[in-house]
Amino acid sequence: TKYFPVNEEPAFENYPELDSRVRSGSMPTGVCGVLLSGNGKNRSLVTNLAAARIYLPEFLDKIWQSKVQPAQYFYSPGFFLTTEDDNGIKCLRKLANHCIEHNKTFIGNMSAPFLCTVFRKQFDEFISYCDVLFGNDYEYLAWAEANPELVPEGKKEDLNFINQVVANLPKKNSKKPRLAITTRGDKSTIVSQGKFPESGDYSPTKAN
Repeated sequence: TKYFPVNEEPAFENYPELDSRVRSGSMPTGVCGVLLSGNGKNRSLVTNLAAARIYLPEFLDKIWQSKVQPAQYFYSPGFFLTTEDDNGIKCLRKLANHCIEHNKTFIGNMSAPFLCTVFRKQFDEFISYCDVLFGNDYEYLAWAEANPELVPEGKKEDLNFINQVVANLPKKNSKKPRLAITTRGDKSTIVSQGKFPESGDYSPTKAN
């Protein structure tokens, strides 16, 4: 079953390289559902990655000249670490080294609390490449729980402290301090960068 008819043609129009890769696949495309409750204050995400778990390095090679070389910013969700045969981290490693060599910006998203434990080794490497790292409060708290050597017991629920620790984790590209961003639903967003002693605290604004 294919679930993407609305987005299918625009995607193929902008990225013709996708066409044969997706149309020839035997697996169903990935799907996700989001449930909001409490007037948007509570959210849950359920996903079936399906074909999203298959990504071959050859595909990245195929678009290297046309898409990768001219780009200045690269974004990856943490879910990419779940691909079969560790192809996700292999591709991210190649992209990240390209960013380091040409001083481009690599942006990551923690994506889900389980990734920092189930895919611990890949997740640690992923963070080391990130110039910017997004995550929500649950994901940062899960990371803190998984790293007791970096976050003491009394700080495991202190998101400002955790955010600063993540901002200052070892980083492959030493030319850029890492920007760590913790979103908290309808609450303020926490931001730290590099060795800055204080976290920024940004409150959401209501849309008109």
